Amino acid sequence: MKKLLLLIVVVLPLAGCGILEEANSTLDYTEEMTAFINETEQFADEAPQMVEQAANDSEAAQELKTRLEEMKAEVEAVENLDAPQLAEDLHQRVEEYSAEMKDGINQGLQAIENGVIDPSFLENSELMQALQEFQQLKGTLENLGL
Repeated sequence: MKKLLLLIVVVLPLAGCGILEEANSTLDYTEEMTAFINETEQFADEAPQMVEQAANDSEAAQELKTRLEEMKAEVEAVENLDAPQLAEDLHQRVEEYSAEMKDGINQGLQAIENGVIDPSFLENSELMQALQEFQQLKGTLENLGL
């Protein structure tokens, strides 16, 4: 009986630590993803005007290139997040959308490099599609219950 009680006293706190760790991990992941999705929202709002300006202005094209490179770095950082068990399915979708977004960003960077920036570039592009898909994940994040 004493051994059982000792076992409970030792194991129970350890199990509680695991639960607390998973909750903290989920909260951290949710905060990181929410910040990223908010950033994609802002980028989606700014991008059409930036592309239009870049089509006629080399300085604006350089600003667009810088912004695309920043977004690409943010996408890669999000891909490298450690997803908690509760968010593994969500993170798999994040990785899929991230690949689409990076492809779209690379297309934009290539257009800038070639000096051929078409203002209609974003219409129905992989980049805009990925941005919209990330926006839809916002509700899923909110449903994690944190």
